[in-house]
Amino acid sequence: GQVMWPVSVLLGHYLASSKGQEILKNKNVIELGAGCGLPGLVASHFAKAVTLTDGNDTVLDLLRRNILHSTNDGDDDRMTPAVVKKCVWGTRTHITELGKEDTVVIAADVVQWPSVVEPLLHTVKALLWGDDGGGTFILGMVNRAQSTVDLFFTLAERLGFEWRKVSFGEFLTG
Repeated sequence: GQVMWPVSVLLGHYLASSKGQEILKNKNVIELGAGCGLPGLVASHFAKAVTLTDGNDTVLDLLRRNILHSTNDGDDDRMTPAVVKKCVWGTRTHITELGKEDTVVIAADVVQWPSVVEPLLHTVKALLWGDDGGGTFILGMVNRAQSTVDLFFTLAERLGFEWRKVSFGEFLTG
C-alpha cells in the first residue's frame, strides 16, 4: 500500500476511458487490495459509490489519507467520496458488509502468489453473486509466474467466470 505499482496506473487509465466510464456509470465500485487506491479514486469520478478495501490496517490508514488529499484539492465536484473498509479475502463478515447491488469489483496487481488466488476469486464471486451473472470484475494483472496466472484462470473458469483480455490499444491513446 505504500508503492504505486504501474498496473494501478494502467487500470486507472482503463477506468477513465470511455469504455471504463460506461462500465462504472451508476455502479457501486469495490476495490480489493486497494493499496494506494488510485484505481478506486479514478472510479470515484464516474461511479455511484466507491469502497476502497485492504486487509492491512496500516494500508487502511494510508487510504483514508489519500482520500482526504484527493478530495481536499477542490478541483472536481464530480467525485463521489470514497469510503474505506477492511476486507480480508474469504472472510464472510467483511464480504457481507461490502455487499451491494450493481457492483463492479476492481483490483490491480493483487495476484502475486498462488495462495491468494482462491480467496480472491471466492470473494469476488460472493460480491457479485446477487448481480444475476451480470456483475463485472476488472483486474489489472502482472504475470510474475506463469503457474500462478494459469492457476488463476483455471480456478476462475471452474467458478463460472468469463473473461476477456483488454489490450493497451483499446484504452491508451497517443
